[in-house]
Amino acid sequence: MRFKYLSYKLSIILFIILLFFTSCNQSEEVRVFKEPKVSSSIYVAIMPFNTKNLFVKLHIKDSEMSKRDLSDFKEFCDSFKYDKDYTYLFDVPINMEKIDNDQFSSYRYRIASLYGTKIVSISELPSFSITSNVNRWRRQIGLNPITENEATLLLQDRINSLGEYQFIEIVNEK
Repeated sequence: MRFKYLSYKLSIILFIILLFFTSCNQSEEVRVFKEPKVSSSIYVAIMPFNTKNLFVKLHIKDSEMSKRDLSDFKEFCDSFKYDKDYTYLFDVPINMEKIDNDQFSSYRYRIASLYGTKIVSISELPSFSITSNVNRWRRQIGLNPITENEATLLLQDRINSLGEYQFIEIVNEK
């Protein structure tokens, strides 16, 4: 009986010693894990509206943007128009689902696509400098600020029923 007890104790001690030596890596080498490369993008239409600007922003985190998604977003921006009371209207594509607004937006939509989910927000804000907005959006996706001249070069002129507006694409390829 005493032999069984002693062999039981000895086997537990050997198991603990074995576990200690096999689970502890004695290497001085530091293991580093790299984050996978993921691009982030912001696409914005800046539309003058009354005394304010409408900002229609598509923010894409950790997913891709297909040419079709970009084309659909530009069509959505082109659909903005006035109604008889001079409020703005727009056509909501079938792939856009209304979601709760945040504190900065009048409307928010989720777009489901083959390349992941994207969020569109529509905000009415006072007219600010284009450069300050561009640099704020650049910081949101991890890019450094740019000069006013550089920001102006990024603007693409477009037109819809509200009039002329600017479109900008900001992409961080990481």
